[in-house]
Amino acid sequence: LLIVILLLLQLVPILGLSPKLPRVNYFAYGSNLQPRILESRTLSRPGTLLPRPVILPNYKLCINLGTAASVETSPHSKVPGLIYKLPLPTFNILCLTEGYPLAYNLITVQTLDSNNNSISAYTFSSGRGLSDNKTTERYKNILVDGAKENGLGEEWISY
Repeated sequence: LLIVILLLLQLVPILGLSPKLPRVNYFAYGSNLQPRILESRTLSRPGTLLPRPVILPNYKLCINLGTAASVETSPHSKVPGLIYKLPLPTFNILCLTEGYPLAYNLITVQTLDSNNNSISAYTFSSGRGLSDNKTTERYKNILVDGAKENGLGEEWISY
């Protein structure tokens, strides 16, 4: 029932019933660096999610949730990623598809844009610490392709 309600809420702006839904800043990393993956997970129309490159300071990208990525606190580290301004119903769908609260915790983080402006956002963290597992070649290619697609830089791509 909850999924049906969230899906119906997605139709509200499409039908022109309420163009001013509250929006949530979401910090994306991992496979959500690819807009088409995030669009499919949130049932969004292609091209409607416009990412903005940012850096998440004092966190590290870890493969500590099976073969999937997480961000974990790590002083002097940084994780390049993207900010998406998601309508609240879209963000709620994302929480469900990402496995919150079972697989991930929802945390508030402070990111920095290219002008060093601070942007508060929500993101997902497994909370499993800095341990690193091996990931699959397929997942690694998804991460690299997403980083290239969004101009996140060679430093991140070689990570």
